[in-house]
Amino acid sequence: GNENNATIMDDLATLDPTLTAEITEEKIAMCVEEAIAEFSEDPMIKKCEGKYTQEEEETLENIFMHIVNYKCFTGTFDDACKGFVKATYVEPLLMELYPEY
Repeated sequence: GNENNATIMDDLATLDPTLTAEITEEKIAMCVEEAIAEFSEDPMIKKCEGKYTQEEEETLENIFMHIVNYKCFTGTFDDACKGFVKATYVEPLLMELYPEY
């Protein structure tokens, strides 16, 4: 719910701004759009069309959107963390160990 979103935002605010700059709504939205497109092409979805009431379809769509948004957020977060660790720690260490590169 909203209290979880507030907690997430509070937690993100404690992180390095270089990291959080890579966690954008645009990246998450693009991920969500790709997931929806991929999901809508799934043959199972076409098989299920017309087998649920309007209310059931709305409930399933709501659950799907929550899951997709969560997965896209965590994927974007993971990518940002990996990039941050690489740029902040790994690359400088490698440059120090192997200055000729």
